[in-house]
Parts: sequence; structure tokens; C-alpha cells
Amino acid sequence: MAADSLIQAQTEGGLAGQQIDVGLQGDLDMRGNSSISARTTGTGKAAGISVTANSISLTDGASLTAPTDGPGKGGEVMVRANSVTIDGRDSTGATGIVSRSNAGATGSAGDITVNTTGQLVLEDGAVINASTYGLGSAGGVKVTAGSLVMKGNANGPVTFIGSDSGSSGQGGPAGIVAVNINDSAFISGNAEILSGTFGTGSGGKVTVSAGSLTIKSVVGEQVFTGISSASDPNSTGDAGSVAVAVKGQLALQDGGEISSSTFGAGSAGGVKVTAGSLVMIGNDNAPVTIIGSDSESGGQGGQAGTVTVDVGKSASISGNALITSDTFGTGKAGEVTVAANSLSMNGMNTSASCGINSDSLSSGQGGPAGTVTVNVDKSVSISGNALIRSDTYGTGKAGEIIVSAGSLAINFGETGFTGVSSQSAASAKGDAGSIAVAVDGQLALQDGGAISSSTFGVGSAGGVKVTAGSLVMNGNDNATSTFIGSDSLSGGQGGAAGTVTVNINRFVSISGNAQISSSTRGTGKAGEVAVTAKALSINSADTANFCGISSESDATAAGGDAGAVTVNVTGPILMENTAAIDSDTSGQGQAGVVKVSAGSLELRGKEIVGATRPDTGISSDSGLSATGNAGDVTVQVTGGISMFGDAYISSDTFGMGKAGQVIVVAKSLSMNGIYTDASCHISTESDNIGVGGDAGTVTVNIAGPILMESTAAIDSNTSGQGQAGQVRVSAGSLALRGNEIGSGTHISSDSSLFATGNAGDVNAHVTGGISMSGDASISSDTFGVGNAGQVTVAAQSLSMNSMNTSGLSIISSESLGGGPSGAAGTVSIRVADHIDMFKNAEISTDTFGGGKAGNVNVWAGSLSCTGDAGVSSEANLNSTGDAGDVNVIATGQISLSGHVNLGSQTFGSGKGGDVSLIGSKLVQIRGGASITAEASSSAPSDSGQIIVSGGNVQLNGGTINSEANGGSAGQVQVNSSGVLSLYQSQILAGSHQQNGGVIGITAPFLALNQSSVNANAYHTGGTIDIFHSELRRIDAQHRDRDVANGQSGQGRDFQSATDAERESGGLEPARLERRSLSSGPMRQEPGRGREQFHRFGPRRIAAGTRRLGDQLPGGAEG
Repeated sequence: MAADSLIQAQTEGGLAGQQIDVGLQGDLDMRGNSSISARTTGTGKAAGISVTANSISLTDGASLTAPTDGPGKGGEVMVRANSVTIDGRDSTGATGIVSRSNAGATGSAGDITVNTTGQLVLEDGAVINASTYGLGSAGGVKVTAGSLVMKGNANGPVTFIGSDSGSSGQGGPAGIVAVNINDSAFISGNAEILSGTFGTGSGGKVTVSAGSLTIKSVVGEQVFTGISSASDPNSTGDAGSVAVAVKGQLALQDGGEISSSTFGAGSAGGVKVTAGSLVMIGNDNAPVTIIGSDSESGGQGGQAGTVTVDVGKSASISGNALITSDTFGTGKAGEVTVAANSLSMNGMNTSASCGINSDSLSSGQGGPAGTVTVNVDKSVSISGNALIRSDTYGTGKAGEIIVSAGSLAINFGETGFTGVSSQSAASAKGDAGSIAVAVDGQLALQDGGAISSSTFGVGSAGGVKVTAGSLVMNGNDNATSTFIGSDSLSGGQGGAAGTVTVNINRFVSISGNAQISSSTRGTGKAGEVAVTAKALSINSADTANFCGISSESDATAAGGDAGAVTVNVTGPILMENTAAIDSDTSGQGQAGVVKVSAGSLELRGKEIVGATRPDTGISSDSGLSATGNAGDVTVQVTGGISMFGDAYISSDTFGMGKAGQVIVVAKSLSMNGIYTDASCHISTESDNIGVGGDAGTVTVNIAGPILMESTAAIDSNTSGQGQAGQVRVSAGSLALRGNEIGSGTHISSDSSLFATGNAGDVNAHVTGGISMSGDASISSDTFGVGNAGQVTVAAQSLSMNSMNTSGLSIISSESLGGGPSGAAGTVSIRVADHIDMFKNAEISTDTFGGGKAGNVNVWAGSLSCTGDAGVSSEANLNSTGDAGDVNVIATGQISLSGHVNLGSQTFGSGKGGDVSLIGSKLVQIRGGASITAEASSSAPSDSGQIIVSGGNVQLNGGTINSEANGGSAGQVQVNSSGVLSLYQSQILAGSHQQNGGVIGITAPFLALNQSSVNANAYHTGGTIDIFHSELRRIDAQHRDRDVANGQSGQGRDFQSATDAERESGGLEPARLERRSLSSGPMRQEPGRGREQFHRFGPRRIAAGTRRLGDQLPGGAEG
């Protein structure tokens, strides 16, 4: 048909128009505004148009039209051809096939049907359109073709196939649009398949099917290209649903779109896409490439629809591309469901969005976002700022996120956020959504990849649940933290964070800047964190950032509580460098409890310069500015625990809050500080000088051996007002090996220099042996006004040897502060078998200030002390507290040799304590060893009493000495049920300024060789009472002396022997000589002492003597 030619059938009354039929064997070519038209202006139905030809071409404004201007229904338009081409190039009007109900009409427009077995081409503003601009309904559009090409022009009118309700007022509904393409469909440039409404009428449903479908927009132009149903601004009608089914590949590029949207009060429709494969490629210079349903009205907007994408094979989303359902107003966003065989998402580090999401984007009264569900049979890959997300910016809640896959890899890009996320923004009051990720195989997060639910406002974050076959998390200091967690990140009145649950069938590996955590920075609580796996490895890989598992309250003021952290691993846990499992608080909130269970546990610490935590371990802490308490820490291991370097299991407080208890249970425990400046420790501490809360109890229960080496420690300490906790250790065996670097190896509870709180009791119960070597200690000490605790040790055997180090192998309770310091505690040792003490080993309790030293009680099968070892209680120089008692009982032999001291001494103004040494068998004191009760100060301090008892008692170069300087000496009682022998030895009870003590000796056989028994004094000498059956001087060439003199006491000779000795004439008489303990002149006239020798017999013991057992601990008898 030539330009401007016309074929028309018009109906103006009530009669129906006649059908226009055009049937051609050849081609129909219409050009230049030529038209075939069937119009009605009356009540009658317009004539229909039917065109059949081999090929049909409409160009330059040519059209097939069926309008209605009145109440009559518009006519239907039917087109059949082998191919159809519609080209609107250079036209001033519409080029194409049109059915329309014009403005003012009440009649409906007619349907349009196009059926071509070959190619259908629409270009440059060409249209197939059934529309209404009045009250009548728009007609439906049905297109069937072998293939489809739609090409638009960004600078021209839209190329489209559609049905719309164009009235901005009381308009009728748009019709259904159905496009069925057997082979390929290609839509590009400003072209679309659509159904829309601008008024009260609803948009129609849009369905498209094709063998393959490509939708590509124009880079650099803000034009729509794609398939849609829309409810435009000012409309109240709903948009229609959109369904696209593609057998092969569906490709959307550079802003291509499949959507149903509402910009008004009407709701958007649902979008359903099925395809063999899906490729979505976005471009920052084009509109978003999108499959979605949106409610884009900023006010009282309608709801967005659900979005369902089902892909038989692979789905790929890259660049500025989204599968989404969003709301910008009060309407709800829809659910988004994506299913595929595999899924790849790569944001290409774009500044725009890439991924799958449902968001509530209103900053005010927003509707809730929808649930996002992604089900992938095989692999999911998310990288370069791509996201699966559901966020809220207003009152609406974010939606739940559910992801299931065969495997999942999340790899962060250069900026932004990559992974699975639900957020409640700073302006929001709505809650973030929960996240559930289930992966059959490996879940891998790298270089800042994250699975996160967080809140920045008053809304709460959601919980995060992750299940997988295995989990690998690898962080990078050059990226944000690799993260699985739930956070409350508002600094003020923030909502709560959610719980984080990670269940892994096989192994978990966390390395570098990576963490599983829940935290709060405001008043909201952090959530609980629970991790289960067969094996767990945490390695910071020298990062300066946190690496591990945690729940934290980071607010320094009115912060919420941190949550509990539970880690349950059936196999091994390995933590290296600066790895951590912890729950901490920095403010008013409480830290959570930490529970770790494992088949085995290995902690390897390493000092990292600049690290937030310089060591590796498991803890619950209350920070420096905190008033909240730290939580309990429980570690239960069915196998062994190994700790190396700067490694810890602890609960500490650095503020006003209390530290928690620490409980460790395992089959074996090995701790090695490997010569670091810090310590390898199991501890609880109150570390705020002067004002801190209490430290907690430490309980270590090991079925087998404990080995502690090189600055290893099990302790509970206080530096402030708070009390240190008790330390309880039980084991099959215990070995402590110290060195000269660091603070030594120790089990202790201490109250430090500026503390007012007490140290706690220390208890070590071992079914086997205890071995202590080098700088090793079991102790409870106080450096301040607080008291030290009691120390109790029980074992089968005990060996102590300082190994020539500058430190000591020591079991002690000490008051080490000068001035008004607290008291030391009692030290009690029970060993069923033998105690062996070598080279500077000590069992002691001391005081350096106003506090008393404690008592020392030792029970053993046998006792051997050599080489400067000792058992003692001392009140040191300038102290005012008393020394304590020292009591040693052995069922077997006691041997003291070398520079060994067993005694109670005071060097200050306090009193000395009593000393008892009870052995059922042989007691040996030799080679310079001594048993002493001394008061060395010039103050009137008395020395204590001494009782020594044994089967045979041997002194060979040994001393039993109760000696006072300013006070009186104490009583000395030596009892032997066999032979008491002295060689080059001394028994002394003397005083430099006051009275000597009483010396009582009871033995069937008494042998003295180059030895003396002295009770000398400046004032009155003491009494010496000897009860014997036989007294024998071993070497007649030497004089042995028993002296009880004052300053002017006179020596006298006497002879004492048994009946047997008289009969044999065997003994040479001993000589008693006057002796003074003072090397200088005496200034006072003293009294005289008393010497008495008694044979055994049924007679009363002389007054002033004691029987063995009068002063023994627990009423023991010899």
C-alpha cells in the first residue's frame, strides 16, 4: 500500500462493523502512514481486521488499527504471516498494530493476535499495542513467532509489544500480553514487552516463552529495555504479574530487565522466570540489569510482588545486576526465590548493586522486606561486592535469608561488602532478618567474604545459622574481616544482635583476619555463638586483627551483655599465633560464658607486633572501663591439652566487674611458655589496681599427667579491692619445670602490691608424683594488705630441685609486702611415699610485714633434703608479724644433709614459731643441716620450741637449735626410740639477752662425739634433762659438753652410767664446762642453769620437761 493510503471500516451507530479481511498469497507491504482501520464511535462493535500474507511489512507510520471512541467495543486485529516486520523509522506517528479505547470511550479495545511461523521484527518505535485511555478495558495481545527481534532507539519512541491502561484517572484495566517464541528472542535498546496502568485500572499479566531470550539495554542511556508490568505514579491500579519461560539461555545485559513494578498505590505483580541457563551482566554506565518486583512509591505505596527464578543449569549474575523485590514505601516487598544447578555472582567491584535481594528501602514508615531463598544443587560463588541480602532502612523488617547449596564460596572484592547479609540501617527501627545457610560440601569465605545479620539502629539484628560439610575462612589485612556473625553496631540505643550457630560435619579452618562472632556496641545485647565440628583450626597467620570465635560487648558506657560462646569439637582443636575464642565486655554489660569441648586441644601463641591480642587462647574478659562481669570459662577435652608460647585459658577483669571461674578438664595437660616474656597460663585475674572486682576460681582436673615448662602458670591473682580466687589442680602426675627467663613456672593465687583483696587458697591433688625443677612454685602470696591463701599439696611422691637457676623450686604462702601487709597462709603437704628436695628447694611460709607467716605442715612416707633445701616459716627483717609453726611427720626415714634448714625463724619483732620433726624410723641431720627455731631480732621476741623424734636419730655435723637474741629461747625436745648419736653436732637452746630454753633428751642409747648440748643464756640458763639407758662417749680423746650456764655459772664434773657400765668400768666421765653464747661482756648478773641426767625407769620425769607428743601436730606420739 502506498503512502497515506487507507482501508477503513467505521461504525457510528448501534450496528456492528463488518470484518476487514485481507488475504494475500504474496507479501503485504505498507508504507508511509498507510492504514487499515476498523473504528467505532457508537455503541456497536467495531469491525475486526484479519490480515493473512506470506510476509507483512509495516514501515514509516503504516498501521493496522482498531480504535473505539465510544461505548462500543473495538475490533480485534488478527495477523498471520510467515514473517512480520514493523519498522517505525522516520515516522511521525505509530507504526504497527494497534487496538485502542480512546480517551472518553467506555468501550473496551479489542484483542490483537499475531502469528508468524518465521521471524517477527519490531524496530525503531514499532508497536503491537492494545490500550485503553478511557473507562474501557484494553485488549489482550497474543504474539506467536518462530523468532523475535525487537530493537529500540534510545532517542526515539519505545519499541514495544504490550497492553496498557493509559488513563491517569478512571481508567479500565490493561489486557493480558502473551508472547510465545519457538526459537530465539532478542530485545535491545529502548524496546519492551509490557502491560501497564496509569490510573485506576490494573496492569495485565505478561507471559513470554522462548527457546532463548536476550535482553540488552543501551549503555550510557537511562532507557527501559525488557519485559515488564507496571503501575505508574498516580495510579491506584495494580501492576500485573510477569512470567518468562526460556528453554535455553536467558541473557540480560547492560540494563536489561524483567520486572513488575508499582510507583503508586497499586501493588506490583509477581515475577516468575524459568530458564535452562541464566546470564545477567550489569554495567555501571547503564540502568540496573534486573529481574524483580518493586514497590517504588515513597509514600502509601502498594506491595511488591514475589520473584521466582528457576534455572535448570547455571545462573550467572555479574556487575550491576539484581534479582530483587524491594519496597520504598509502606507496602511490603515480596519474597525472592532462586533455584539453579549452579550460581555465580560477581559484582566486578562495581559501586552499584549485584546479587539477589529483598529490601525495605523507606527511611520512614516502610513496609517489611521479603524472605530471600536461594536453592542451588551444586556450587555457589559470590565475589566482587555481590550480595544475597535483605535490608531495612525504616520501620519495616528485613526479610529472612535462606541459602542452600552443594558448595558455597564467598570472595570479597576491593570495596563494599560481599556475601550473604541482612541489615537494619542506622535510620531503621525495623529488625534485620535471620540468615540460614546450608551447604552440603565446602563453605569457603575469603578476603572479607561474609555471612552477616547486623543492625546499626534500634532494630535488632537477626540470628545466623550455618551448616556445612566443611568450613574454610581466610582473612586478609588488606580487606575487611572475613566474617560469619550477627552484630549490633549502633553506638547508642541499639537493638540486640542475634545468635550465631555454625554446625560443620567435618573440619573448620579460620585463618588471618577472619572470625565467627556476635557483638554489640550499644545497649542491645550481643548474641550467643555456638560452633560444632569434627575438627577446628584457628590461625591468625600473623594478622594484626582478631582471628577466632567471639561474642563481645564493645560499648564502653551503657553497653548490652555479650553472649555465651560454645565450641563443641569431637576431634582436635588447633589454635595458633593470635587466635582466640572469647566473650568480652567493655562496659556495663556482662561478658558471656565460654564453653569449649574437644577431642584434643592445642594452643600455640606467638607475639605479633601491633596485634589487638598478642597471644592465643580461650577467655572471657571484663575490660578496663567495664563494670560488667567476665564470664566463666570451661574447657573439657577427652584427650590432651597442649599450650605453647603466649597461650592462655582465662577469665579476667580489668575494671570493676568480677572475673569468672575457669574450669579445665582433660586427660593430659602440657604447658610450655618456650622462654617468652609473657606466660603460658590458665588463669583468672582482677587486674585493676586499687579498685578491681574479684578474680574467679581456677579448677584444673587432669586424669593423667600435667607438664608445665618455661613460664607456664595456673593462677588466680588480684591487683585491687577484689579477692583472688582459689586454684584447684588435680592430676595423675604433675611436673613443673621453670627457667631463668620470665616469671617462672607456677601454680599460684596472689594478691599484688597495691591490692587490698586477699589471695586465694591453692590446692594441688595428684594421685601420682609431683616433680618441680628450676624456677617452679606452688604458692599463694600477698604483696599488699590482703591475706595470702592456704596452700595444700597431696601426692604419691614429691621431688623438688631448683637445678642451679636463680629462682627457687618452692611450695609456699608468703606475705611479701612491707608495712601493714596481710598474713601468709598455712602450707600443708601430704605425700604418701617420698619427698626429695634438692638445691634451693623450699617448702615455706614467710612474712615481710605486719602480717603473720603461716604454719607449715608436712606429712610424708619419707623426707630427703639436700643442698640448701629447706622447710621453714620465717618472719623476715623489719617484719612485725610472727613466724609460723613447722611440723614434719614421716612414717619412714628423714634425711637432712648439706646446708638444709628446717625451722621457724623471726628476724623482726614477731615471735618465732614451734618446730616439730617426727620420723618413725631413721632421722638424719648431717653435713651442716639444721633444725632451728630462731628469734634473731634484738626485740624481745622469743624463739619457738623444737621437737625432734625418730627411731634412730643421727646428727653428723648437724644442729638442733632454738635460739633467741632479744627474747627467750624455746624448749628443745629430742626423742629416740633407738640410738641418738651426735658427731661434731650441737643441740642448743640459748638466748643472747634473756633466758635459755629447756632441753629434753630421751633415748635408750645416747652417743656424743665432738658434740655439745647447750642451754646457755645471758640471764638464766636453761635446763637440760637427759633420759637414757646408756650414755657413751665414742672417742675418749675428746671432751663432749652438756652445758646449762648463765654468765657466771660454774662448770662441774660429773659421771653418769648404767649398771652395765659400772660393772664393766667402760665409760670415762664426761665434763660439764661453763660456756657463754655471748662473745662480748655480759652486763647483767644471770642466774644458774640446771643439768640433770636420768636413767630410764618407773619414775616421774623432772619438772619442767615435756614428753614426746605434747607438741606434735594432731596429737602425734613418738
